Amino acid sequence: MNNNFNGQNNGGTISVKKQRMSLFCIFVVIALLFFGSAGVNVYRYFSAVNDYTAQTDGVVTGVKVKKRRSKVRHHTHVSYSYYPKYEFTVDGVLIEKVGKLPYAEEFCTAGRPVTVLYDPNNPKRCCLDGDISGYESGLFSYSLSFAAVGVFVLVCGWRLSFGKKKKIE
Repeated sequence: MNNNFNGQNNGGTISVKKQRMSLFCIFVVIALLFFGSAGVNVYRYFSAVNDYTAQTDGVVTGVKVKKRRSKVRHHTHVSYSYYPKYEFTVDGVLIEKVGKLPYAEEFCTAGRPVTVLYDPNNPKRCCLDGDISGYESGLFSYSLSFAAVGVFVLVCGWRLSFGKKKKIE
């Protein structure tokens, strides 16, 4: 019984050209994941800028603390990130949210007034006024680094797949 898809028996070997093309396709998929991640971040920024056209006053109600531990040479380093919990009212509806970006601990004190930007069509889509500029500053470093890794993966994949190979005699 023949187990090949094309119905030909070639002795169970795959041509070098097909092997190289398969290897390059794997690198392309990995690069596309990096490009996609960078693209999603760019989309989130422009979506926030274009959709969050209304603003209102809100108030910080508390803080969400995220604790991170890292070990370096048998020493544990603990760092904390502070995300403000805030609330605001639109058309008589109270909306409570947690900030998307970390702020200084002093900013997250209860009772602090804040400006909230939101989508007038869906007020639950919102962010603090400072978050958009935070997205912008992080956007370019994040997106450029992921795009650079994507290009690096493509170049490595091309060189590994189709670069000149030394023949072993």
